[in-house]
Amino acid sequence: MKVELEDVSSIRKKLTIEIPEAEVNAAVKESYETLRAQVEIEGFRKGRAPAAVLRQKYSDKVIEDVGTKLMESSYPAALEEKGVKPAGKPEIEVTSLSEGMPFIFTAFVEVLPTVDKIDGYKELELERKSSDATPEEVAESLEAVRQSKGEFVEAEKTAEKTDTVIIDFDCRVNGQVIKGVSQKDYSFIVDGGAKYSEFEEAVTGLKAGEKSEFEKSFPPAYHDSALAGKTANFEVVLKTVKEKKLPEIDDAFAKDLGFDDLPKLKEKVVEELSKGKQQSETDRLKGEVIEQLIAKNDFEVPHSVVDRYFSQIAKSVLNGLRQGLANPRDVNVSSDEFKSRYMEMAAKHAKGDLMIDVIAKSEGVVVTDADVERVMQEMATAQNQPLEAVKEAFDKSEGSTDGIKSGIKHDKVFEFIFNANNVGV
Repeated sequence: MKVELEDVSSIRKKLTIEIPEAEVNAAVKESYETLRAQVEIEGFRKGRAPAAVLRQKYSDKVIEDVGTKLMESSYPAALEEKGVKPAGKPEIEVTSLSEGMPFIFTAFVEVLPTVDKIDGYKELELERKSSDATPEEVAESLEAVRQSKGEFVEAEKTAEKTDTVIIDFDCRVNGQVIKGVSQKDYSFIVDGGAKYSEFEEAVTGLKAGEKSEFEKSFPPAYHDSALAGKTANFEVVLKTVKEKKLPEIDDAFAKDLGFDDLPKLKEKVVEELSKGKQQSETDRLKGEVIEQLIAKNDFEVPHSVVDRYFSQIAKSVLNGLRQGLANPRDVNVSSDEFKSRYMEMAAKHAKGDLMIDVIAKSEGVVVTDADVERVMQEMATAQNQPLEAVKEAFDKSEGSTDGIKSGIKHDKVFEFIFNANNVGV
């Protein structure tokens, strides 16, 4: 086998691979022998068809199979011979493939760039913002807990925002009641909780027993065929109004949550808020580090690597959409806009991870078994499981601790960078 290597760019290589004629002919002969034993041809016993008949019927298939087989064996060998470590799948172009001739093909391969050092990671412009919880944030947090502990109780009052109401409604199209749409005892919160916003407008200001109605037009593509492209009249009867009763934020409130008194509850709220703000600030600073390092270090990253990062990001975003945790800017965007937005993010992540790995090597950052066990213990605590159960789960999945090790290494590098730039961790 003859292999020639050509540098197309810093991240793209061209391998020209030539398989000798004798090896091609031997592979063709072997392929025909295998085929003869497998196929049945009319007029001949199985395994006894003449070579000329086989060539007439199967020559294209045989030469295609031979090419595939020879590529599968020669491509990895060529990579090893030339010391090329591909970052993704190759682009194959066949130059010559026929019996009685050498088999020649080219493989265009993307590789990671050779980056020996990263400039400027000890001279960054970073500033850590305060992570202290403000009185306003504490008050907002306590109010959120208070709201979650509120109970709805029936009240003799007009319905207003934040009340829960129970209604009966009839939906009519051209005077005919649409049974599959009309409903009894339909309950919702008058704060964006109704299936149609018109329901909230209809009941606001009403008392139990009072009626209202509204018209609503539906688009031709509406999912319910009984309403699609039609205008419906909704007759609403308000049956019940429930008002949200909230507890006072006092010692009794704190005790219900498991604390000795209100000051102890506030201490915990301050602690958790500060911890969250500190983590958010650390994440912001990590992003700032990557932005500044990209500006100081110019190198290409293979498209195949960026594509892998994009796939991971897209999967995460789409999972969020399915779970109702979408960023509003990701809703109703075109595929081109989505790809443009997140492909740029993917390129930054790919460059960032590569730079962090180079810095780790330069600074001798290592991940110990104790580091891995510490993280596993944190996971066990968070999941309320024994440490051994977490270890067993990882042992059953080969290579699964690689993600933990990579995360620890990156955290250590960022800690080094933060300390070098006097912003702490």
